[in-house]
Amino acid sequence: MKNYVLLFLCLLMINTEIFSQDDFFEEKKEVIEPHVYLELGPLFGDIDSENTIDSKMGSYLAIGYAKEIVPKIPFLLKTDKTMPLFIELGLKQIGSKGTVFNQTIVSNYEYLELRIKTRYIVPLKKTKKNLFLNGGIFYSSLKVAEENWNNTVTSVAANMNSTDLGVVFGVSMKFNQKIFFSENITTSMTYSYGLVDIENGNNSKSFLSAIRLVF
Repeated sequence: MKNYVLLFLCLLMINTEIFSQDDFFEEKKEVIEPHVYLELGPLFGDIDSENTIDSKMGSYLAIGYAKEIVPKIPFLLKTDKTMPLFIELGLKQIGSKGTVFNQTIVSNYEYLELRIKTRYIVPLKKTKKNLFLNGGIFYSSLKVAEENWNNTVTSVAANMNSTDLGVVFGVSMKFNQKIFFSENITTSMTYSYGLVDIENGNNSKSFLSAIRLVF
């Protein structure tokens, strides 16, 4: 009997200390007023070619529009709850450097990219910052694909799929602090994965560390 009492007390302590969500979480709802924003940051990407790529770095610059919508799908989804929607149009650039036959080759890829995203606020207590889980899709169109061999620039766009489609997901944190012209600032880390074969069985992959400035 004594063992059962000790087991019960242990389970009660575990439930109180670890599984009590009231100590860590509270109900939160994000209210978004329609606004325009600028998102930019460094990007680490992977657009493989036939060559051995040693380094891949680039940048992302986009202008976006955010608002709340009521998601509805005829015959499938009907709700009165709102969700935030973010639509971005940006330029994604990835530069790479590699070696082929002991010669240095520098490559440059540029995409015009459309991103459609939403986010979910993580209901953490005792913090003035808001943490979010982000997700969405992207569609990009190849604008530049060049390789530089010993100062001779050659286009390799014909060897690649001119469009790409995939998913994006990540985390972000919003700071309710006005800086210069920006009403608030959001920092984010986003991973994107292409679902289209862009060249020789390869899919695009990139990691973006960005800052969002709200007008």
